Amino acid sequence: MLPLARPETSSGTQMEKIIAGEYVAGFFVSAAPAYPVVEKSGGLLAISFLDDGTVALPRGIGIAAKAPHPATSKLFVDFILSQEGQRAVAEGGLTSYRDDVPAADGLHTYQELVTAVGESNVILAAYEKLPDAEVKTFTDKWNGLLGR
Repeated sequence: MLPLARPETSSGTQMEKIIAGEYVAGFFVSAAPAYPVVEKSGGLLAISFLDDGTVALPRGIGIAAKAPHPATSKLFVDFILSQEGQRAVAEGGLTSYRDDVPAADGLHTYQELVTAVGESNVILAAYEKLPDAEVKTFTDKWNGLLGR
């Protein structure tokens, strides 16, 4: 399959090429651009989770060290982590991680993924600080695949 695969720089691009018929499948597509395309595809497109190992990339949030309004920033983070905030996250097309936000009315949750594949088959990708040399090696390789 590798000779037929092409790396893309965004999930949105993958979705466009799949719906246009240029690609027959996409892998590691972010839910935010994927779910709306699936809903509008008239049944031509579906999302499936790999039940032998689905990678979940959590969204990160933080406060810049020199934020001009750190107290306001902390309030915003508190909101995003709250039930109301996670519902807003889900309404925005991202996946809520809280168990008390139901997967209903087009909203998607982390628990929905766990239910679909089983907890032992979810691979959470952690954020790690890597040495600059490792990052450069990876990005050089990635850019080489893209022909840059």
